[in-house]
Amino acid sequence: MIVNCPICLEKNTSDTIKAHFFTHGFDDIQANILLNYDKKLKGLIDNINIRIPAFDKNDQRFILYRLYLISKYKFCTPSSTEYNQLNVGKSIPELVGIYIDIVGCQVYLLNDKIQNGNVQSVEYAFELSVLFEIYNDIKSYLNRINENQSGSEVGLDIENLVSYRGEKNIIFSWEHVEFSDKKINVNLSHRPHPIILNIPSSQVLLNPLKEVFFMKRYADKKFKIYFSHAYEIDNKKSSFHQLEDILIAEYENIEHLLKKIEIQDGKKSERIKEILITNKINKQELSYGKHKYITVAGTFLSECDNVYSIKENNNGKEESVILFEFQRKNHNYVLIENENINRSAHLFRFEKNVSNYVAKLVGFYFSETVNKRLLIKDKQVDFKSKILEASETKVLYHSDIKTYKDHLEHSLYILN
Repeated sequence: MIVNCPICLEKNTSDTIKAHFFTHGFDDIQANILLNYDKKLKGLIDNINIRIPAFDKNDQRFILYRLYLISKYKFCTPSSTEYNQLNVGKSIPELVGIYIDIVGCQVYLLNDKIQNGNVQSVEYAFELSVLFEIYNDIKSYLNRINENQSGSEVGLDIENLVSYRGEKNIIFSWEHVEFSDKKINVNLSHRPHPIILNIPSSQVLLNPLKEVFFMKRYADKKFKIYFSHAYEIDNKKSSFHQLEDILIAEYENIEHLLKKIEIQDGKKSERIKEILITNKINKQELSYGKHKYITVAGTFLSECDNVYSIKENNNGKEESVILFEFQRKNHNYVLIENENINRSAHLFRFEKNVSNYVAKLVGFYFSETVNKRLLIKDKQVDFKSKILEASETKVLYHSDIKTYKDHLEHSLYILN
C-alpha cells in the first residue's frame, strides 16, 4: 500500500513510512498522529459547527485524559529549539499549517461519527473536546507566530524553553529583569526569547521598584545563569537564586514601597476615570469599520452597559482597543478587544462589590509592562490581587466565531 508523507509528500509503502518519518525527526507517537487523517477531509472543519456532547469536565477520567492528549500533541506547537531539531524543509508557519490541517481532519471525522451515532461512549466526547481545544490552540499559535514575524509581538516562546546558543554562562543585571508571578523573565538583546526562571517571591508589582529601589540599593549586583547543556540550567553553578534571597531579605521595605505605589495608583485611577468619560463611544459605532468579533460583542450590550475606546501599550507600540463594560445581576464583566483581529480578547469577571475596576484595567493595559499578552496567556499576572481584583480571567481566541459567542453568552447570560 502506497502512503504519502504529509510533510514532504514523498511516496512510501506502509512498511517504510515510519522509517521515513524518523528521517524528518519525528518519533513513533508523532508519526502515528501525523498519519491518522484522511486528506479528503482537509478544510471541511471550517464549514461545520462542532457540537460536543455534554459531560462532567470535573470527571477525573477526563482531566487525566486531557493531560495525556495535550502531552501527545505538544509537538504541534514547536519552539524554535524543537523546530531546529527537525529535518522537514518547511518554515515553522508552513509546518504548523500542516499540523492544523491534520488535526482539523481528525476533529471533523470524530465529530461526524458522534453526530451520526456511530460512537456513543463518553470517552469519545472527552476526545472530541480535547482535540478541538488542541486544534484551536494550534491555530492561535500560528497567529502568534505570524504576529511575531511581523514585529508586532516580542518574546514569543510558547513552551517557555530556553533557546540554547552555545553559551555556557549568561550574566544579567536588574535592567534585564522583568518580574511576573513567581517567575522572572530575563530579556537580553542578543536572544530572541526571554529566559524564564522560577523565583517564588517574584510578583508583577515589583517592576516599578526596579529603578527606584533594586538598581540603587544593589547597583553593582550581577546574576549568573550556567547551562549544563542545551535544555538544563545548572543551579549549583548559577547565582540567579540570590535574587530570591534579596526579595526575602527586603520583604518589609518592598511592602512599604508597594503601599506608596498603591496610593499613587489610586490618584492615577481618578485621572483615568476622567479620561474614560471623554473616550466613551456610542454603541452604534461598533457596526462600522470594526472586525466581526467586536461587532458580535456589541450585540450583548444592554442599556446599563458602557463602551470605551482606549489605548493599549503593546511593548512600546500604541494600539487601539475597544473596552466593553457589562453590568450583570451577579457579576460585572470587562471585555478587552484589540481592533487588530489577530489579537486575542480578554474577558475579566468582577464581584459586584469591586469598584474602579475599569480604571484599573485601563491603567494596566497602558502601563509599561512588557509582553502583557504573553503574561496573561501564561497566567503570570495575578489579577486576583488587591490591585486589580478580578475574580476570573479568560483568554478568548479569534479562531471560531461561534465558540467566541458561546463563551460570551455563557458568562453574560447563563451565569447571570
